[in-house]
Amino acid sequence: ASDVYKRQDRVLGRFLTQFDRTARDAGRLTSTDWAGLDLRIGGAQIGELQIQTRGLTAALERVPGIRQANRAFGFYGDALRLEWADDMLQNELRMGRTLEQLRRNGDLERIAEIANNMTGYSKNRAGGDLGELALFAPRFLQSRLTTVTRAAMGLRPGASLDQRIARRSMLKMIGGAVTLTHLINWIQGHETDMRPW
Repeated sequence: ASDVYKRQDRVLGRFLTQFDRTARDAGRLTSTDWAGLDLRIGGAQIGELQIQTRGLTAALERVPGIRQANRAFGFYGDALRLEWADDMLQNELRMGRTLEQLRRNGDLERIAEIANNMTGYSKNRAGGDLGELALFAPRFLQSRLTTVTRAAMGLRPGASLDQRIARRSMLKMIGGAVTLTHLINWIQGHETDMRPW
């Protein structure tokens, strides 16, 4: 098992080194910069979605694959958040904005929060303390609710950066789902019913 951990650590380490080198060469933010802006980089500590191994379920930790799965899932989320944040930053820089402008008006923090929400992490919990008791993953649920709300707000003129990005991401997801549905139906020789009712 320790060999697996070492390999996972090396893979994440190589990713972070390459990400930082590329970002630094291009004049963008490194993983350390993003972490300073509250982008969630938790490594193996992925939080509420990991298979919990405390108390009565502590024996699960000895089951082959559980700890490795938690670590792999956490590392994948970190890499995905960094890539999304960097892509959003590149889009803003292509529109003629500077890093200093984005830093001054708080858009870098908004980009970090958007990347967190899009990958299922939120600082808040749906339902607060009650949600913590009653729901399986209240932070994940809150991140989904925040993203959908921002996407809806992004449909109006004068939408903020986070609302525009949420709208764009939601439209891509819906467009991909519709295309995939049409393709699967076409392959199976079925027509796609486009009537909502």
